[in-house]
Amino acid sequence: MAVHLLLFSHAHSPPLSPTPALKLDLRRVTNPPKHIRDACDGRSKRLREHLLHQDVFVNLLGTAEADIRAEMEKRIASASDNPTMEISLTVGCYCERGRHRSVAFVEELGRKPWPKEWVVETVHRDVEVQMDKHRSQNYKHHRKRKEETFLEQDFD
Repeated sequence: MAVHLLLFSHAHSPPLSPTPALKLDLRRVTNPPKHIRDACDGRSKRLREHLLHQDVFVNLLGTAEADIRAEMEKRIASASDNPTMEISLTVGCYCERGRHRSVAFVEELGRKPWPKEWVVETVHRDVEVQMDKHRSQNYKHHRKRKEETFLEQDFD
């Protein structure tokens, strides 16, 4: 029996599609200070350590882990008569922009000691989108500067 746990971090809007079986709202967790948010996203150890000092964040992690285990046990029990069946559970963790709190939460959930037979995957929808936008803007800026330099050299 294949057991797959998919942990998604994302912004509150637009919602995750298809809708995850478990949804966790991280907006009640206080955001890290601006200087930390500006320097790193939720994959950063520094940002995760900051959040791990908040009781709300730690309590949500414990609750989420218990809920995930209970849901998986229920799904595994219902599929026990079919050993070739694939079981999957998608968990959506969201905050306002999907770059800090939800990402850190998914990273921490992914590090939990899940059963060895579970395949655990973490996906950060909006971090990757933000990184792609940032790379695209940097590329456009770099290309524009190259063109300006080329034109300046032409007329010298």
